[in-house]
Amino acid sequence: MFKISKYYRLEFTFWVIAFLEVVAEGLQYLPALYVLKPLIPLVIWWMYWKNSTKKQSLFVIVYVLSAIVNVLFIPKSWSFLHWAVIAFLVHRIFFVVLLYQNLTKVKWNWFFIYAIPFFVFFSFLFYISDKQSDVMLTLLLLQNLLITVIAAFAFQNYFLTVGFARFWLFISAIFYVILHTIIYLERFYLDFTIFRPIAMICNVIAFYFFYRFVLEAEKESTIPPAKL
Repeated sequence: MFKISKYYRLEFTFWVIAFLEVVAEGLQYLPALYVLKPLIPLVIWWMYWKNSTKKQSLFVIVYVLSAIVNVLFIPKSWSFLHWAVIAFLVHRIFFVVLLYQNLTKVKWNWFFIYAIPFFVFFSFLFYISDKQSDVMLTLLLLQNLLITVIAAFAFQNYFLTVGFARFWLFISAIFYVILHTIIYLERFYLDFTIFRPIAMICNVIAFYFFYRFVLEAEKESTIPPAKL
């Protein structure tokens, strides 16, 4: 009898949960959202723990924080958004540290070159958005800075290194940038229902590809980086 490995069972479970979550987002069925949203990063954490050769504790912290953030972003009230942005900021800081630890090479001159267009783009969104308070203003500025750092690391890594890890990170970063943009549009400009399932699709893909990046980076950690 054909048996499916534990790895593929976990993968299948993850994508089933992700599909149900996207449907729940489209229908705005809150009971399902409060169950499924935190499950997505927690299942990825379990997948990582079962498949990783290094089992980095920081990865666990990042994805547990992500589960908390996912719940806080469900309500649409400004009070919840305030706490969600704070939690998201903490999550992003740990995320950037984890990302940096798994890079094989960082060329800071190229990092700043790739950071410029993202910084300009998100600065424009920030400038024309409706800031609610000085605290929110500061939090949004820091969020923009962190997503810029993530994108710049991913782009310089993609063009300056070899291996599969750079591909996973590059795709993950693209979807994180799209997600960040959609959140801006939904919270400050256009409250379209369609934004939520689209944001969830981006979130799921970004989560998954970053998980694959970390696994691949662990495998490639002994491979020397490409020479310029």
